[in-house]
Amino acid sequence: MTVSISKWVLYSIFMREGVVAIFNRPCFLNSGNGDYFFVQRQRDQYEKYNEMYMKTAGLYSDHVWAQENDEEKNNMTETVKYHSRDHGFHDIMSQNLADFPPILELKEKKIRTNEKIKERIRKRKKRDHNQNTREKAIAKGRDPLISLNINLDFLAKSGQKNSARRAEELLLRIEALHGEGYYPVKPDRVSYNAVMNAHAISSDVENSVLEIKRLLRRMEDLSDLGNDNVKPNIVSYNTLITSLAQNNKAEEAEQYLIKMEKTYQNGATEIGPNTITFNSCINAYARVKQPQKAEDVLRRMIAISVKASESGNDRQRDDIKANTITFNTVLHAWAVSKKRGSATRAQRLFDHMKKLYQAGNYDVKPDVFSYASVISALAKTGDNHITKNIEVDSSFVERALNLFDEMERLFVAGDEDLRPNAVVFSAVINALARSQRKDSARQAHDLLLKMKNQYCKNEKDDMICYSSLIGAYSRSEEKYAAEFAVELLNHMVNNDLRPNSQTYCSVITALGRHDKAEEAQMILEDMEIMFASGNDDVQPNTIIFNAVIGAWARSSDILKVDKAQSLLQRMEAESAKGSTMNEPDIITYNSVINTAANSFGSRKLKKKAILVAMDNFKKVLFFDNIQQTSITYFLCVKAIRKLRSPGTTHDEILSKVFKLCCRDGLVNQRILTQLEMTCGDKKMKQMMASLGFSPSKSFSLSAKEIPNEWKAHVHDNTVV
Repeated sequence: MTVSISKWVLYSIFMREGVVAIFNRPCFLNSGNGDYFFVQRQRDQYEKYNEMYMKTAGLYSDHVWAQENDEEKNNMTETVKYHSRDHGFHDIMSQNLADFPPILELKEKKIRTNEKIKERIRKRKKRDHNQNTREKAIAKGRDPLISLNINLDFLAKSGQKNSARRAEELLLRIEALHGEGYYPVKPDRVSYNAVMNAHAISSDVENSVLEIKRLLRRMEDLSDLGNDNVKPNIVSYNTLITSLAQNNKAEEAEQYLIKMEKTYQNGATEIGPNTITFNSCINAYARVKQPQKAEDVLRRMIAISVKASESGNDRQRDDIKANTITFNTVLHAWAVSKKRGSATRAQRLFDHMKKLYQAGNYDVKPDVFSYASVISALAKTGDNHITKNIEVDSSFVERALNLFDEMERLFVAGDEDLRPNAVVFSAVINALARSQRKDSARQAHDLLLKMKNQYCKNEKDDMICYSSLIGAYSRSEEKYAAEFAVELLNHMVNNDLRPNSQTYCSVITALGRHDKAEEAQMILEDMEIMFASGNDDVQPNTIIFNAVIGAWARSSDILKVDKAQSLLQRMEAESAKGSTMNEPDIITYNSVINTAANSFGSRKLKKKAILVAMDNFKKVLFFDNIQQTSITYFLCVKAIRKLRSPGTTHDEILSKVFKLCCRDGLVNQRILTQLEMTCGDKKMKQMMASLGFSPSKSFSLSAKEIPNEWKAHVHDNTVV
């Protein structure tokens, strides 16, 4: 039977029966009499929508809908399905549509259709449940206060110029608008904390503390006036303490920590210190290289946590709990300090950390940075004057290597947190570089290859590792140490690792140790060219020039005195122009005097060398900004012994030099030995007698026997 019904009639029926078409999303529509229509709109094409209604009403007598293929059905823009609670059609439409084949087909499959609809409803509920939190967050995002705080936080972390000032201007503007009735809410503590954080992370580090304190006082004042929404909380104080740490104001940071502890004890639990507070204070002491005070704060932190646990205060116990970061910060403080016994203290704390972890405290599990800090502390034992004994120094290196082996063994056993990285390898290589073992440079090189081939295959080469290894070769007496150092330097240059002046200095030192002064001079010239081209990392300085002059001092070049003196004259000329980077120091003059003292060749060359030595010795005595040392007098006596022919003039010069040395209180055992080798026992006794001292022995005079005023200032370690 063919149904001839106008689409407008159908549309009017739909509207009359209360069917409301919603085009934005799939939905079920109630006709008002128990029938439900499911309308799914895939595209906003109204003509297709009407065409579907025409097809549904049976306007095509040849059953066009039934004859369309599956692909065309799937591409239909609008579909209208229905189901009825009473398994029938609405009275208005049932008689006209009962014989329409597609409708009959749908009617016969109503049970399966109902199940599909129920499944869709179930999935929708599940999706709504899963997205409930997100939808709430979106809804809250429309809250003006949250919008304000989001904007303030964005400004704080944007890194834009004057972001802190702009954030505070926005805060004050909103406060003013609220006071005038133009903004529905006023800023709260989160708003103020965002602005304080903006100051904390701004580039204006020096003024950040003052700005944060000012904002904190404003919060306290507003709170006293009854605005509890801006009362400072723990985030406010933590921001201030963190800023104090960044400004190296450790003592003041601890004072605020103590203030927070007292406030908590008085009942204000909302601003009680937590782990972040203590970690920030510990970091403040680490930055100013006061490891003992950092460790004291750690011990106080642990004591508070233990006391809270014993008293049943679970909240405070959980809030103040030392973790891996806490211990690592203290370990780092010991590692970077140059205090006596720092390596031992670091390892003792590290051992305690391991015991806590093994006892079940998983919050303090040692990680790769824990090991790296202790190894680094052991590597620097030569810098903090723990000992000058070779055997003890070697034992520190062994301990560092043992820690590395332990970490590697645990990693192989399955502990991914202990995978050795470039930081650890750099610390171990540095430990070997500073050691006095014969094979230290070769062993450090093997470690570097192991790092590249096994642990850091896909990582960029580490500049510090290569620089440390070059430093190891600069101290090595191995045959090909200089060649290896140059090869490593070339690798750094070719792989854009940007070696700095210190790296170049190590290469120059390695070359100087192996009689390659000419190559050292060429590297200095290369550095000058690169610096002139804009590479500020390789600017030649006094240390670089001293290293090249030292290379000439060890050289077998017969003209080395001229080369060393030429470098000194260049430095003096630059200094006269106002440059401080290449200003000669006492090591410079000592190195030139040493070059002259080691000179050899014809009588003419030796005469020239002694003149260079004595001329520079006089400069040292004359300049007010350069202080002579025991090394200066030792090298001068050595130059006289090796270059000046014995005679009256020789003895007079030697006597004057020794008198000056006694006057300056710089006589040590090396000078006495050199003096005895130069003039002999008899003339030495005469020289002593002329100064009012008669030695009890006729040979091998000890520095312990000479008058105290002659050795009053023997405490320098200035080397050549």
